[in-house]
Amino acid sequence: MPPRMLTLTVQAVDLGLNRNADNWKYEGRELFNPMEKQIRKQIWWSVCITDKCVIGVSISRPIA
Repeated sequence: MPPRMLTLTVQAVDLGLNRNADNWKYEGRELFNPMEKQIRKQIWWSVCITDKCVIGVSISRPIA
């Protein structure tokens, strides 16, 4: 796997994009609004799909 993609996956995990932020609160208020929560989910799944595609291509396997 290219080091850049590995770094992208590691950074996404470090940012907590793999965790559900629905109940995250700070000083009694929601940490993220609904749009920000949706964007976090979309970014996480984009990273997962990209990671799967890059690994598939790098070992010459079909993406499906």
